[in-house]
Amino acid sequence: MAKEYQAVEKARRASEYNDSLSRQEKAYLPRPRVSENSEDNPEDAEDTSTPVDEGPKSLFEPGDSGWLLDFDEELLPEDSWEPDVLAGEYEVESILDDRRPMETSTRRSVRELLVKWAGYDEPTWEPMTNLSCGGLRYDYLREKRSSERLQMVQGADED
Repeated sequence: MAKEYQAVEKARRASEYNDSLSRQEKAYLPRPRVSENSEDNPEDAEDTSTPVDEGPKSLFEPGDSGWLLDFDEELLPEDSWEPDVLAGEYEVESILDDRRPMETSTRRSVRELLVKWAGYDEPTWEPMTNLSCGGLRYDYLREKRSSERLQMVQGADED
């Protein structure tokens, strides 16, 4: 009953809006479809010899529940939630250390991270801007700050 009411109310509002339009604006409105009963009643039949541009059509009719798409997780492939590894990208296992090398030029120095790569034995120094492992980088820097604070507190306690 609610869906019927919504469809009727939507049609009423559309009709009310269409009636308030000017003659030029009404010329661009889609024309109503010819009903099947119009063959029986020649007075209601429209001239179908000229093509009518109805504009874009909705795929769903009022009251149709086709727009409720079901994205059931069980229907998806097993590994669909895992991101695909792009060519040229490698997985970071952990961040071991960081440094800020001294630059001889006037440009700003870039922090480098010692990165342990998944599947490789040797870690490498990489500029922070080349890495897209935001979560690991955030965790490493947060842990480093907390350990530096702890060292400062312990140093103050010794005095």
